[in-house]
Amino acid sequence: AVLRTQLALGYIAAGESDQAVAQLEDAVDLGGVGEADILLVLTHLQRHEYGKALAAARAIATKQPKNPVPHNLMAAAYLGNKDRAAARREFQQALKIDPGFAPAHANLAKLDELDGDRASAKREYQLILDKDAQNVAAMLGLARLADAADQQQPALDWLERARSKAPDALEPSLLLARYHLSHDEPLKALSISQDLSSRYPVNPLVLEI
Repeated sequence: AVLRTQLALGYIAAGESDQAVAQLEDAVDLGGVGEADILLVLTHLQRHEYGKALAAARAIATKQPKNPVPHNLMAAAYLGNKDRAAARREFQQALKIDPGFAPAHANLAKLDELDGDRASAKREYQLILDKDAQNVAAMLGLARLADAADQQQPALDWLERARSKAPDALEPSLLLARYHLSHDEPLKALSISQDLSSRYPVNPLVLEI
């Protein structure tokens, strides 16, 4: 099972998803490893085979009823089928299993944003930070919410905090530079982008900024 999983990874890297699925299905049938089960779901999702992804994720949930991950994967399959209500139920089920499971909180926040419920999205991001004060993705989510509500100072504060927590990460610095550009502060954007260019000298997004 382990060898078939490794072989599937090679097929995925080569873009040969049919062979990858076949190897992963064999690995799962052999009693497999957790990695094979999850890779099989992810491969089906990548191929837009949402029904197969859902079935594979349910199989994981049956084998591992105390694991929140398969419910997160089932939700992704439901989202692929445009069923946001079912996806929300699966994210909530993941949190019943593990209230601190950050991916489910983050995904619920994104659904709340799509539904226009910024207050609920903010609560979800804050719950992540209550458990993990270093979670940069949650900070960026809060910055996005503040910007959408035209709360410029909180948006800037969250972007700067995210950048300070992950100074080598690309996204926080890019977003902060774009914020300064959109607020007619090109010199501040230039300073940030010059700092980024030392670490990402050929990144097209950095060059664009």
